[in-house]
Amino acid sequence: MKMPPLRSFVLLTSIVFVSPLLGQSLEDSLLSVAHAIPDQQQRWAYLDSLCTDYFQSDKPHAEKLMRARLDLVKEIGDMDTEISRVVQTSDYFLFQQLTPQAEALLQPYLDSIDRIQPDSNKLSILKNRANLYAKNQKFEKAVELYTLIIEKGNSSADTSLRNNARDQVDLGINYGHMGLHGESSVAFNKAKALYLQQKDTLGLMDVYIQLGILFSQIGLYGEAEAYINERQKYPAYYTPLSQAYDNVNLARNQIIEQEYGKALVRYHKARSMGPFPKEYKFVNVFILNGIIESHYFLGEADSVRKYFRDFERLMAGWNDASYYQFLFDQSQFLFYTTEGNYARAEVIMNGLYQRALDNKDRAELLMYNQFNADMYKKSGNYAKALRFSELYGQGLDSTQTANKAHALLLYQTQYETREKEKTIENLRIEQRLQAIQSRVNRNRFIFGIVAIIILAILGLVILYFRNRFQRAAQVASLRNKISSDLHDDVGTLLTGLAMQSELLELTSQSSDKAALGRINEMSRSAMSRMRDAVWAMDAQKDNWHSLLDRMNEFGLETLAARNIEMHIQSEGFQGEENVEGNFRQHVYLIFKEAITNIAKHSNASKVDIQLQKTSDRLVMSIHDNGEQKEKAYKTTGQGTKNMQKRAEILGGTLKTEYKQGFLVQLAVPNA
Repeated sequence: MKMPPLRSFVLLTSIVFVSPLLGQSLEDSLLSVAHAIPDQQQRWAYLDSLCTDYFQSDKPHAEKLMRARLDLVKEIGDMDTEISRVVQTSDYFLFQQLTPQAEALLQPYLDSIDRIQPDSNKLSILKNRANLYAKNQKFEKAVELYTLIIEKGNSSADTSLRNNARDQVDLGINYGHMGLHGESSVAFNKAKALYLQQKDTLGLMDVYIQLGILFSQIGLYGEAEAYINERQKYPAYYTPLSQAYDNVNLARNQIIEQEYGKALVRYHKARSMGPFPKEYKFVNVFILNGIIESHYFLGEADSVRKYFRDFERLMAGWNDASYYQFLFDQSQFLFYTTEGNYARAEVIMNGLYQRALDNKDRAELLMYNQFNADMYKKSGNYAKALRFSELYGQGLDSTQTANKAHALLLYQTQYETREKEKTIENLRIEQRLQAIQSRVNRNRFIFGIVAIIILAILGLVILYFRNRFQRAAQVASLRNKISSDLHDDVGTLLTGLAMQSELLELTSQSSDKAALGRINEMSRSAMSRMRDAVWAMDAQKDNWHSLLDRMNEFGLETLAARNIEMHIQSEGFQGEENVEGNFRQHVYLIFKEAITNIAKHSNASKVDIQLQKTSDRLVMSIHDNGEQKEKAYKTTGQGTKNMQKRAEILGGTLKTEYKQGFLVQLAVPNA
């Protein structure tokens, strides 16, 4: 039922004026609630929740809320959060067609871009500025800024900012708007390589559709279809919306090739994928525009009327309708031509034609020449129909020629870029090889120096030990010679002296026997000490076997004369293991002093001797069974002090105590 004109106007007026007022009133009410919250953090949380909801649902009338939230973030002083919300707010302004507000919001941050840290915040601001340039069709500035963004991202130490494929896609889109199809293709293919490297399926699907659109623009429809069909290889991500996108783009190519029946099938297939989410409402604009155009050239007037009414209902009350007005005007032109309202159709086409001239859009001019030729033919104005038909033919030839030129430039640019990249990569490889060679040479030099130092140190060590071994051998030889001389010369003299004193004692008078006895005893003592000195001096005796034998020999010789039993137990000894001469001498003299004291001063009948050697120490215990009585245990002169002193020289301890007999225990670190 058709609504009366006046009533329709009143209703339309109420929608246009009252609805915004209701939205603004609601925004003011929400803002009042926010201002009434006393706690700053709670007020921030409330505003952030509201603004996020408005941003995600694309609701209008949130400019004041967005600005209030930004003011509060600045008070809080969190720069990362501030930049994040500035970006979100500018995106919201951009989507709501509030381009001047978005530019004004970003400008202070752009003026101080060098002071913004870290790089991720800096690049976020630059990306929004580039988006604004693209929105305002300042494609050269957008390209310049996206190139800078990519360079900064690749040179950043933050790996998350490097190889940003999305920036390459945006760069390619803007190159395409400038007609630089070769550069656009290069950017898209770089993005494709990065998405493949990152295994980003959604990113790859986006690149394929962009490449499909690019090749459609230069008339390479086969290549375009191949790229678009590549998206179908990822069924898990190939959503109904993706299918609708692909069918719209393929149908557009078929319309250009004047295959209207095939195009109509694809447009209807795309429409069957709906309904689409609110933010993708614009897809319906392209679908309806294509359906109307296909039915028009197929001569199906009723279908043109039907789908144009659907188009009108779609555009009514839509905030973004003005952005797609030119598509609606195209369909409106076809509708009025179908209705025979050629005057109205001509007015609409004049506006579209001028827009195409202003934008230097050759594809649209070609299409509008075709539309005009058909309209003037139907209206009976054959002169104009002929003129626009000729313009269409010339434009078609020119477009085909241009497409071939664009295709040639595209492939040439791709080839040159690949060659440049190969040259750059070869230079990088050469630099890396030079760096590696430099490191190898440096390492060789360092290794040579280190090797010389090591060899020099090794030589000194060898020389040191060789000299030490030579000195040790010389000392051992000298010790052996001295011990041999002492044994042969002094020993013989002392033996002769002892024997002479014994003979004199037998033949001497009674008054001389005591003196000769003392001489004899002193001779025997001197012989014993001389044997000890010879034994200590002899380097051939520097082993455990010799020490144990010497101790056993002295103990038996000294104690047996006094009817004292001796038992020696040893544990952990390797007989031929070398022992340093001073060590064995001190241990033996401590043993000798202890045994001598027992023989002279103890009433013991038995002595137990235990020798235990471990990896880190030697323990010697000498334990008799003598009784404790006053001054029962005496020493020879400085005996105990000498024993203690020798133990200290060896770095050990010596203790004497009565423990069911007298105990002397020596504990020293192992030699």
